[in-house]
Amino acid sequence: MKSKMISLALFVAALCLILSDPVWAYRGGRDPMKEPWYTPAVNYWSHKGCLGEEGVEDLNNLQKQVTWSDLAGTLSKLDKNYSDANYQTDLSSSPVAWAKDLAIMDRDLGGDDVVTRLDGARALATFLKKSCAKSQAPLSSTGLSGFSDIPQVDREAVLFVKANGLMKGHADGHFGGNEPLLVCQLVQILYNGRELFSDIRLDKLFLLDPTQVDYIEIQDGITGDVKVIRERDQVAKLVKLLNSFRFHKAEFSDCDGWTCRMKLYSSSGLETDFTLSVDSVTLNRTRYLSNDSHFSTIVK
Repeated sequence: MKSKMISLALFVAALCLILSDPVWAYRGGRDPMKEPWYTPAVNYWSHKGCLGEEGVEDLNNLQKQVTWSDLAGTLSKLDKNYSDANYQTDLSSSPVAWAKDLAIMDRDLGGDDVVTRLDGARALATFLKKSCAKSQAPLSSTGLSGFSDIPQVDREAVLFVKANGLMKGHADGHFGGNEPLLVCQLVQILYNGRELFSDIRLDKLFLLDPTQVDYIEIQDGITGDVKVIRERDQVAKLVKLLNSFRFHKAEFSDCDGWTCRMKLYSSSGLETDFTLSVDSVTLNRTRYLSNDSHFSTIVK
């Protein structure tokens, strides 16, 4: 009888530890044996200055839902280009505007909108792909065989964050894409990829898929003449040129004095519209400057 009581007590104690692990928040001075799963992540990013004291000490803050303002603020702190004040623009003076400029965040979203796990996967994939980080491309789509809740259009982003060890699905085989992303989860995700995020600069403006671009319009800024590019090899060549553009600085622009305007169209209509000079791209009133004459072949 005594041994059965001891076994029951041990079972109950183990069950309590399992159930409490994901819900207890971090607080300084806790018994290490009772600390939650994200304690090392909180300690790491707190030391790096990416978490405020309030976020570290308050249980509710670590368990709250991530907003786009939270996510943009955190990622902008990691971007050396942004933190080094290389964004000298009115439009990109805030992290949310910066995230929208670089298509990390959709323009129709607000800073107070809640980020889902799928939103987070898409944003992180874009953030890393537009940076100098040596991230891993997924080898195949077979890793999503159990993620029945992920739409086909979002599978690449989910595979990307999984391949880089940032996020994975639940034990039941679902990714939980529609679930809100919690602050403690975001901190753990960044901790999982801490080597990728340790010294990162966003320097790519475009991540275009040539198969999704039907045709391109190029307008001369002096004569106003418009040339339409429909040949697939020429479209692919221009898309490759745009994707290889790297910028080191962004500044406010009123779009006056441009020498070339380019519009990219897909089957659903106009996708993006911007102007070019020999060494820059101006998009949404922000001029992105390169260190070389990148567009000398199409801008005279």
